[in-house]
Amino acid sequence: MRSNPRVTRDEDLEARIVAKFVVMAPVLSERARRLWAAAESIAIGYGGDALVSAATGLRRHRLTIRDLLSPPRSEAQRAPPAQPPDDANRT
Repeated sequence: MRSNPRVTRDEDLEARIVAKFVVMAPVLSERARRLWAAAESIAIGYGGDALVSAATGLRRHRLTIRDLLSPPRSEAQRAPPAQPPDDANRT
């Protein structure tokens, strides 16, 4: 397979991302890991998602700005209503 000579990989930057991730990952929740990775990707700019994905092992489609902008869902939003509809009012 031939590589594209115009596409270069910043191995130093990838190594820095790996070093950060090794320190941060154990203390972050899954959502926090995705948020951190998305922020790193955005800071890098073009190609950041591929580089951060390669460095962290997180899937590229999980590194989105949507993760940064959307608030976490509460338990009430996750769970369906606990009570069935009230049939007593029907005639």
